[in-house]
Amino acid sequence: MAKGARPDTVRLQRLARAYRESGTLLAAVELGLFTEIARGADTEELLATALGLEPPNGERIIVACLGLGLIRREGGRLVNAPDVDRFLVSDSRHYAAPWMFFTKPDWNEWGQLADYLRRPGPP
Repeated sequence: MAKGARPDTVRLQRLARAYRESGTLLAAVELGLFTEIARGADTEELLATALGLEPPNGERIIVACLGLGLIRREGGRLVNAPDVDRFLVSDSRHYAAPWMFFTKPDWNEWGQLADYLRRPGPP
């Protein structure tokens, strides 16, 4: 930090909310969102239908993925970001999503880390 610069909370806020980003990513992969876009369900309506979601919930996950840069709009169509297209489309030979779910069972435990650390012995 530059001398005299006033610290802010931006970095800390981002860390405190990082679970939202990973939750969005994992939900999108689990739903097959990126795969369906790659297969041609590239509008909000088509994608919500392909995923079996009610339109408001389809819009929610789409907006979240747009905000994270996982997908983008091109000419009124949804497209995957290049890294997403390569690694998170199940038809890709580079499909790497299964490793993301390896630690999913640990999520709730991480939310209780402070409680575990207060106990004697290892968490």
